[in-house]
Amino acid sequence: MRSNTSPGCDKVTSTYKKHIRAIPRELFAVERVHLKPLPTWIPEVYRLHQRMVDVEGYVALHTKRYSVPLEWIGRRVEVRETKDEIEIQLDARKLVTHDRIAEAEDQRILLPQHRPPRGQGMARTQPHPEEKSILATAPEIADYVAAVKQRSRKVPGIALRQLLRMVREYPREPLLAAVREAARYGLYDLDRLERMILRRARQPGVNRKQIRAFAELEFIVKAENIVLVGKTGVGKTGLSCGLLLKALENGYRCQFVRAQDLFDEMYASLADRSTRQLLKHLARLDVLLID
Repeated sequence: MRSNTSPGCDKVTSTYKKHIRAIPRELFAVERVHLKPLPTWIPEVYRLHQRMVDVEGYVALHTKRYSVPLEWIGRRVEVRETKDEIEIQLDARKLVTHDRIAEAEDQRILLPQHRPPRGQGMARTQPHPEEKSILATAPEIADYVAAVKQRSRKVPGIALRQLLRMVREYPREPLLAAVREAARYGLYDLDRLERMILRRARQPGVNRKQIRAFAELEFIVKAENIVLVGKTGVGKTGLSCGLLLKALENGYRCQFVRAQDLFDEMYASLADRSTRQLLKHLARLDVLLID
C-alpha cells in the first residue's frame, strides 16, 4: 500500500503551493535541522474502584481510610488509585487527592481541610446512626453491639451496617439465639454470626428436590427465570447465592447485584448516556442475580 501512495505523495510535496508561496519539500529540508523528537510519553497506570463514603466521612481502600468532605457522607464515589496518589471523585467538579500510603495498615489519612471546625464535629460519645437503629429494633443485643464496636476486625461503621442488615432481614428468634451463643463464646465475627442465624432459621416452604433440580443449571440452558418469594430472613438470598456459585464453578458468567443498586445505576446511566453500554453488559451475562 505504501508503494502505491509514495509516488502520489512525492508529486504533491514537490509541487509549488500558492498559499505558502513555496514547495513543501524544500521547506521541510530547511526546517528539518531544527526539528526535535517529542519526549516519550508513558501513560500512567491506574486502577478504578467504586466506594461508598462511610458515616465518618472516610473512604476505605486496602485497609486504609482516606478522608473526604463531610457533605459526601453516604454518597457513591469513584476512587482512582495510582502509584503515588489516591484520587477520590464525586463528580466532574469535586475531586480529592491524597498521597498514597503503602506501608502502614489500618491507618486514617485526614486532610486538614476535611477536619470539622472546632465545636461542630460529631461528638465521639454520640452513637452511629446504624447503632441507633439496631438498638431501637433489638434492644436485647445492646451489650453485643458495644462489644462488636470494640472487638470486631472491621471498621465500626461497616460492622454496624452489616449487623443492622441482619437485624432487619432475619427473624427475631433465630437472630437473638445466635447472638446469645456468639456472646457466650466471645465470637464477634459477623460473617460467622450470619451463618449461625441461617442455621437456626427454618425454611418450611423450600422443596429440597426442586432446589437440587435447580442446581443442575438447566434453567440457564433453557434461558428461564427463577423467582424466589418469601418473608424476610427465610433464606432466599442464601439459596440464590448458592445457585450463583454453582454456575460460576461451571464456567458461566454471573453477577450479583442488589435491586436498589441496579436501579440507581440505570438511573445514573441516563445522565451520562451510557444506558446502551449497561444493557449490553447485562445481556452478556449468563446469570444475573437481583436481590
